[in-house]
Amino acid sequence: MSSFPFNETQVESRGGETSQATDWSVTQSTQEPTFQPNQQRFAYPDVDIVDAGDSVIAYVDLPGYDADDIRVRIDQQTLLIDATREEEIGETDTVVARERPTTVERMVTLPAVVRAGGAEAELNDGVCMISLPKAATDRYEEIHVKGE
Repeated sequence: MSSFPFNETQVESRGGETSQATDWSVTQSTQEPTFQPNQQRFAYPDVDIVDAGDSVIAYVDLPGYDADDIRVRIDQQTLLIDATREEEIGETDTVVARERPTTVERMVTLPAVVRAGGAEAELNDGVCMISLPKAATDRYEEIHVKGE
């Protein structure tokens, strides 16, 4: 019994290349579930961006992640969020289907330039709220000249 989801004819008809179709969940010949224990799932979390006047607020759906699993970075007008969690599978358990991602990542262009000073992030009920103060929007800042 093989967990390889293709028979020899299918591999030959693809020129020996199987990399694009190895995510099948059932084999073609025996209809047995396949198991790929080392395959990591990767996903993009849903994000809502709100322009709140003097700040930009991002709401990121991260259910199943702890605050320590989440990393938030900003660069002027770009928000980067990534999170990685450990799998909750016992040593004696066997995974027969793997659909929940262990790693998520998202890069979002913000509606305004923001600054890290004063930024806050908080995780509640699987939603990470990130509040980012907007940077000064004036191209030139006036400097007061002192007299003698």
